[in-house]
Amino acid sequence: MADLDIVNLVNILDSICCSLIGCFFLFQLKRDIHDHQRKAAICFFWLYLCWGVAFVIMAVRNWIYIEISVLVSNALYMLSFYILLFGVFHWYRLRLKPWHYIVCGIHVCIYTAIQIGMLEWFPQSFVYRVYFAAGNNITLLLVIISILRQQQNYNGFGEKLLSISLHSLILAALLPSVAVSFLKDVYFFQASVTLAQSIACNFMLGALLSLFLFNQVDRHYQSSVRDQLTGLYNRRYFWEHVQQYMSEAGQPFILAIIDVDYFKQINDKFGHDAGDQVVQRVARAIQRNLSESDVLARYGGDEFIIFFPSQHMQSTEQILNAVRLTINEICLSHDGETPECVTASLGYAACRACAGDSVEQMIKRADVALYQAKHSGRNRVVGLEDTVLTDIFRSENDLEWHHINRR
Repeated sequence: MADLDIVNLVNILDSICCSLIGCFFLFQLKRDIHDHQRKAAICFFWLYLCWGVAFVIMAVRNWIYIEISVLVSNALYMLSFYILLFGVFHWYRLRLKPWHYIVCGIHVCIYTAIQIGMLEWFPQSFVYRVYFAAGNNITLLLVIISILRQQQNYNGFGEKLLSISLHSLILAALLPSVAVSFLKDVYFFQASVTLAQSIACNFMLGALLSLFLFNQVDRHYQSSVRDQLTGLYNRRYFWEHVQQYMSEAGQPFILAIIDVDYFKQINDKFGHDAGDQVVQRVARAIQRNLSESDVLARYGGDEFIIFFPSQHMQSTEQILNAVRLTINEICLSHDGETPECVTASLGYAACRACAGDSVEQMIKRADVALYQAKHSGRNRVVGLEDTVLTDIFRSENDLEWHHINRR
């Protein structure tokens, strides 16, 4: 019996250490992040703190009043699952409303009162109290899992690991119920609780740390492929995407270049801050007219470039005209003068049989179309079908002149 007690003590200390380690790492995390992620990390820190205290109170139930042990441990365990729920809300930037906290408080109080009532008035109801606890805990876990599924469009690898860990928590929550149902021994019940606590702490710690780790990795990756001013993809990503499409898909596609007309004059008249706002507004105007399969990037300055896959070959000009009209809705005013609306020239080139062509050659073809749009009066869409550059530009000097004078 002494050996068994020592083993139990070691297992209890192990679970407590897991909770403390979780608190330590999550406390360190919240110091280096900001905004919604910091709020999520704080919630996850309190999750582990509640788990640790609740487990200690339950483990020492033989040395304190049983009513205190049942009251505190059940309240903290139930509260911890709400804290986990609130942490997930913060992670996805979902708004927590006052009624969420009210439901949490009412549920914890009613749940704990029922546990105490069953203990006082039905002393032989231990098995049912275990079932009742498992049912409430699993219900909250299922709610959290449903939120993750609703946000699946935003889920990365870290969120998927979190979802797996939540499913493991459901299995862990069932362990005490299985123990009291089939083994009918207090030692097996205590062992099942210790095992459930260990599973919960280890799985969740790994998942939560991975959640923040992969988010940081993704943030660094996004900063390397995104334009800082507009949030669009940058030139590097665009080239890589088109190159991969050309080498793997082998399907027709279209590249379109959009250039804001008289952008230098906008900067000179309204200032560079206004010029930056125009670039941002133009970016949003273009995005509103594109689908998820299209790829939009800021190519430089006031230039944007779009990749249209094969399914949009027939509707490209219609889409680009819609983009042009949306850009025309952007207007600027200066010192009470009549507002001036922004215009843009758009050129696109279709690649239907471009075997052996490079991304640079395709971009030059779209640039030729843009050149024609500029020299045909601006604020229009011009398209070319597999045009050979030398048919329009007789020398590289002409193309260089176009780059210098396109504004």
